[in-house]
Amino acid sequence: MERIATAAIVLDKRSEKKDGTHPVKIRVTYDQENRKYGTKYSLNEDDYQKLNVKGTRAQRITDIKKALAATLKRANDIIDKIDEFTFDEFENSYLDKRGDMTDIFNAFDEIVGQKRQAGRIGTAIGYEYAKKSLQKFEARGSQNKDSELTKPLHFKKITVAYLKEYDNWMRSDGKTKKIKVKTDTTTENTYVTTGNTTTTIGMYLRNVRALVNSAVKANVIKASAYPFGVGKYEIPTSNSIKKALSNDELKKLFAYLPQDGSPEHFYYDLWLFSYLCNGMNVKDILQLKYSDIHGESLIFVRAKTEHTTKQRTEIEAILTPIAKQIIERWGTKAVQSDSFIFPFLTNDMAPENQHKVKEQAVWQINKYIKKVAVNVGIDSKLTTYVARHSYTSKLLRAGISIEFLRQQLGHTDSKTTLNYAQKIDFNTKKEATNLLTDF
Repeated sequence: MERIATAAIVLDKRSEKKDGTHPVKIRVTYDQENRKYGTKYSLNEDDYQKLNVKGTRAQRITDIKKALAATLKRANDIIDKIDEFTFDEFENSYLDKRGDMTDIFNAFDEIVGQKRQAGRIGTAIGYEYAKKSLQKFEARGSQNKDSELTKPLHFKKITVAYLKEYDNWMRSDGKTKKIKVKTDTTTENTYVTTGNTTTTIGMYLRNVRALVNSAVKANVIKASAYPFGVGKYEIPTSNSIKKALSNDELKKLFAYLPQDGSPEHFYYDLWLFSYLCNGMNVKDILQLKYSDIHGESLIFVRAKTEHTTKQRTEIEAILTPIAKQIIERWGTKAVQSDSFIFPFLTNDMAPENQHKVKEQAVWQINKYIKKVAVNVGIDSKLTTYVARHSYTSKLLRAGISIEFLRQQLGHTDSKTTLNYAQKIDFNTKKEATNLLTDF
């Protein structure tokens, strides 16, 4: 009887991590001997069982399942190519990671799985969108787009010329938009092709660049072939004006009196809270706990940079009387210090659900603050971002230094802080010019 090597995905229960999960491994069996090879994933027993459930709705499990399937396929492909199997020959190919990561789409799947497992759902979704855009670009002009979407894209193909072509395509044809077309009797949906914004192009290509950087470090491609940088392909940045409210507009907004206890009151207050507390973004507001309150201050770490900086940078927001009233009015008033201040999240909520709650909260705040703007006669389109920009511009107009604001916003570079500031208005420019002849 011919001896056949086999590979399978297994949960190694012999080892348990502090969070109660076990490493997921690839087990190769040959001639009654088996060896296990690690993956980047660890799961508890319930989540591991979900890998075998068809149609699971948990996106994190779906992504891990997809990545593990790709890893298992690679192991089986290596086994199939070995005429007379030995573990040494298998390991010579399998443990050489370069063969696994030459396809950028596989690298996308790997990073998405890692980010979801770490609870960084927004980052994972960003990589997913970038991957879909790149796949769509690869499939352009094809009669059989479905088959094109499954083809690999090797890192060596991502050259300066390729990136420039991809950039041009995104600007003209990279986005499909659904619009409603009305006729005399019906309203139908149709799809039109439009270009992406410079902001979107920049986001997608920064994700591509991150994967190319990893590929260079792993020796998948040579450093001399690196396509990004000065004199090569430079990722575009948006120079759009960041809208911030003027003093008069802020005065109107703060004078507004919503119906006491109404949804409008709640979400209006959350916008004010963001503005008053360093322009805090919605995710950080939702994650605030009573343990973050220290006397007259809130001390927190931005969720956006918590995993991207070597040292956790704490930000202190001074609680104004209005901010304190908002906490008193809408806070959960929980006894436990590790309870969330505002009634959105729970400690046992899955990261995917937390992300959905955050997105819904942003939508509701934007919905109600736009209505308030109309009621008080503000023409600007108000959003949660405007609160952060207004915080920065208001204090800059008052003479507060960029360095102070950089720290308060949690930025590592003051250039980022300046991007939040409103453009200098005409009257200010005129007053400054008049100073030139004021002897």
